Amino acid sequence: MDYIILWKVLEELYNELSKTRTTIPRELVDELKSVKTLINIHKVDETTHNIATDIELNLEKIESSLLFLAEADLGKEYADKWLKKIYESRKIGLSKKTTLPSRYISGVPKNEHWIRIKTADLIDDQELEVLLDKFNLSSKTQKDEYILVHGMKMNVQKFIKEIGKKIRKKE
Repeated sequence: MDYIILWKVLEELYNELSKTRTTIPRELVDELKSVKTLINIHKVDETTHNIATDIELNLEKIESSLLFLAEADLGKEYADKWLKKIYESRKIGLSKKTTLPSRYISGVPKNEHWIRIKTADLIDDQELEVLLDKFNLSSKTQKDEYILVHGMKMNVQKFIKEIGKKIRKKE
C-alpha cells in the first residue's frame, strides 16, 4: 500500500481542524510527523512488515482521533465527509503506487541523495553517528529537530534499512 496518500488526507484534515481553532493534542501532531518518517523508511525497504504494521496502527489511531475531534467540534456531517475522503484515499493507496517528488535542499550536492528523519526516541545519538560513519554519510541537524542525512543513494538506503532493524530490535 502507498501510505503517503492516506497520510496526506490526514494532514489535510489536521490543517482544516487547525483553521477552525479545534484544540489538537501535541502528541497527535508528533505522531503525524513520526508516521511520515516511518512511511519514508518503508518506501526504501517494503519488506519491513513490522514497520508496515506500525504505520497502519499509527494511521488508524491518528484517523480516529482526528475524526473524533471533527465530530465533537464541527458535527457528524463534517466528520462523515472526511471519513469518506479517508476511505477513498485508502482505496487509491491500495491500487496506486506514487512517490514524493524530490525537492532541492540547500547544502546538499546535486548528485547526492537525501532524507530528513526525526530520530528522537527511535535511536540514540551515538548509534546514529556510528551508522553515519559506517555508510559514509553526512548529516545536519535542522531547526525543527529533524536530521538531514545525505550521501550516495545506495548508502542512504542501507542507512535507512539499518535504522529500521534497530527500531524493530527495540520493540
